[in-house]
Amino acid sequence: MNSLQKPVTLLDCTIRDGGYYTGWDFEDSLVNNYLLSCDKLPIDIVEIGYRGVKSDTYYGDYFYLPLHLVEKLKAQHPNMQFSVCIDEKDVNLEIIDNLLSPYVSLINMIRIPVDPMRLDKAIALSREAKKMGFVVCLNIMYLSKWYNDDLVLDKIAEITNEDTDYIYLVDSFGSCTPDIVEEVVKRIKESSSLLLGFHGHDNMELALANAITAMKYGCDAIDVTFTGMGRGAGNLKTELLLTYLDAAGHVKLNLNDLSDIVGQFEKLKQQYQWGTNLPYIISGAFSLPQKEIMSLINKRRYSLETIVNNLQHLKAKPAVEELPRLSDTKKYQQAVIIGGGKRGIRHTQTLYKYIEYCAANNIDICLIHSSSRHYSKFEGWDMVDQFCCLTGYEGKRLEESGITNLSNLKCILPPSPTKMGTYIPEFIRKYCYELQNTSDEVVYDDSPLSIALQLTLNLQCQSVFLFAFDGYDVYMNESEKELAEENQMLISQFSNKYFQLIAVTPTRYQIHQQSLNFQLTHESSCSHSRTV
Repeated sequence: MNSLQKPVTLLDCTIRDGGYYTGWDFEDSLVNNYLLSCDKLPIDIVEIGYRGVKSDTYYGDYFYLPLHLVEKLKAQHPNMQFSVCIDEKDVNLEIIDNLLSPYVSLINMIRIPVDPMRLDKAIALSREAKKMGFVVCLNIMYLSKWYNDDLVLDKIAEITNEDTDYIYLVDSFGSCTPDIVEEVVKRIKESSSLLLGFHGHDNMELALANAITAMKYGCDAIDVTFTGMGRGAGNLKTELLLTYLDAAGHVKLNLNDLSDIVGQFEKLKQQYQWGTNLPYIISGAFSLPQKEIMSLINKRRYSLETIVNNLQHLKAKPAVEELPRLSDTKKYQQAVIIGGGKRGIRHTQTLYKYIEYCAANNIDICLIHSSSRHYSKFEGWDMVDQFCCLTGYEGKRLEESGITNLSNLKCILPPSPTKMGTYIPEFIRKYCYELQNTSDEVVYDDSPLSIALQLTLNLQCQSVFLFAFDGYDVYMNESEKELAEENQMLISQFSNKYFQLIAVTPTRYQIHQQSLNFQLTHESSCSHSRTV
């Protein structure tokens, strides 16, 4: 890299970009060690999060950056230059002054990620932030979509120093190659005197090559994160670029300062599992949104093969289109929806006693498996009809469970067409039916619980119990959080619109709870029956 003629500004945004995995919750000790390391390393600017506005979802301190937190960080690191992001979609000119003015003496740089089609609004926000005295960056996203778009490039050429200080090229999909980076950097440098930055994602493991190219052809700033921590496949690794620059003689690096903090983020990586994989590689190659890929992987409802085939638009015609509709089936007074919880399943014997009680008292009851995880435990229960909700990869679980007795089982698939398709093992195909959608309550076509709840309506159940729905504890990761919020919304919607669901095993969900032993001894199981 001998062609690097001047120092490049290095901006580390581990906390801001890594927050997509942690919900912007970080341990104080980790943040403290991180900032101490950044102080020692040749890192020029540290981005500590978002200055966010109100959200219906829980996010931690580093999404909102309350004033007391930033004051504390600045007092501990008075010589450090801090950057924060604001979301152009959530911030308008009416609130930007109140949002940022208390931070003028604490924060050096404001960065505004923006869709290139919304540049006008972002420029207006940028001008206001500049008036307050901040250095401002317009982070123009989706580079692989517009790098050769004359309309966008001409618009960038019109942006002046009064509008912003930096134009940042953001490879949002991790799709760019060094040739693309060279082309767009050269063109913008020819038409603009603004400082230029590059933010690369590492879907195709080209973030380092792209950054080297960006620097070679005149980029003034490069974004990095420790261990590549960041949304989806992650970003250019801080330790990788620093080691490269050190070996090339452009920075002086104490490897011990680097290894300690990298080790701490490696432990966090074991928990959240960021980094590229085959679906992210495919999404990068075809410029597909990382958010959707991230959600599909985190929910663990689909195999990698299913995700990749859908990303490539190569999936076969879904089998659900050939399945009979579930109609004119028996009606049931009660249903027990069985989840995949490990704690609740310990009460299986009590559930068996309750099923026997219902049979002896002519109470029509069925079991609905919203997860196929525990079906093998109920395989021999011939005295009760059972349904299994097949979405995503649930059919593979059934196939691998070794079950053979299917005489009282019907497998229920969501109404077609579905977003990703459903895997159906051949040995259960003749037991499969497509759900007849008669309600707007099924809001997730890939959610087993939503299919199970819709099924209870189709079966005209009067009472519904949730069994082995443990919920998630306060230490849940981002994927568990997403699933917990989805399930809680479905539970709340259903209870408010139809009738109150009852959890009959311990749960962390907000739901009415009773023990099955109470049902056995009080014969009041219909006290929460349907009202429609």
